[in-house]
Amino acid sequence: MRDQIIAALQQAGNQRLTRNSLWMTIPGLDGSPTDAYWEAEQSLVDEGRIERRRGRNGGIQLLPPAEVAVEVVPAAQPQQAAEVMEQDREIDHYEPVLREILNNWTEQPGFTHVFGAITGQQGRRQTGGRWSRPDIVLCTVSDWLFSSRPEGDVRTIEVKRFEVTDVLAVYEALSHKARSHYAYLLIVGFPAQLTEDQQADFENLLGVAGKNGVGVITAPDSGDWRTWEFQLYPTRSDADHQAINQLLLDQVPPGVRDDFRAAIRRIVVQI
Repeated sequence: MRDQIIAALQQAGNQRLTRNSLWMTIPGLDGSPTDAYWEAEQSLVDEGRIERRRGRNGGIQLLPPAEVAVEVVPAAQPQQAAEVMEQDREIDHYEPVLREILNNWTEQPGFTHVFGAITGQQGRRQTGGRWSRPDIVLCTVSDWLFSSRPEGDVRTIEVKRFEVTDVLAVYEALSHKARSHYAYLLIVGFPAQLTEDQQADFENLLGVAGKNGVGVITAPDSGDWRTWEFQLYPTRSDADHQAINQLLLDQVPPGVRDDFRAAIRRIVVQI
């Protein structure tokens, strides 16, 4: 698949191809990407061989060797390098996001308890392969008026900064749905006003998310729940109990698991 992507871009010369055009060019895709495609695209981006461009419908462009060399061995001043790192720390949003969720999630109708943990900072610990590690895992308990029993759900949150968010982030969030009841993409630093191209990109992202049952939350300020907006609510997955339990055992601290389990049992006993 990597070779097919490169061949399609080489055939287009130095022109950017929209993703739709690229998908129509690659044999076997028929205009619809597969998991193998997304894996190949991401690996080529990581290696600096192709570049994603923002804009209407997105786009992919082949990088010439000279440009790759400049990017791989930059001659930036220390101050410039520090500024880049300062702007590129997605992990700095994990704690404020989790704090706001723990403080505010139960203000939503039906929810009685919420527990959670940051799971995106586990170093090289093996957790099941690529995209197997959500940034945040939530355990929620809900008790609906016309439901026969309370519900305990596991929810995953994939945090992305707006500047680097594209439709690939939806598929990353979707991959976590195989081991949770609900999956969300939370976009931090979301601007108050979108340009025409940004609006087109975002509508495309929402379309893909809606088709796959992934929830989308926009958060202009990751540390202020009042600025958050639920753009899409997720649909419940059909993940089996064993897979969900394994996610909790592999990635969630024992204290969070125990609190979640105790809350469910306490409500059941009260009923």
